[in-house]
Amino acid sequence: MWVTKYRYKVLQGPMRERIREIIRQSCDEMGVHIVRGVLARDH
Repeated sequence: MWVTKYRYKVLQGPMRERIREIIRQSCDEMGVHIVRGVLARDH
């Protein structure tokens, strides 16, 4: 789990989708299997 500084709600809209893509791509490249994934607005 990671959290934005001061829990700013920046993970929304296009930014949220891009972060999701980056995380999935990185996990695929490292051979990591995501069991459960949830993106909240502040972490």
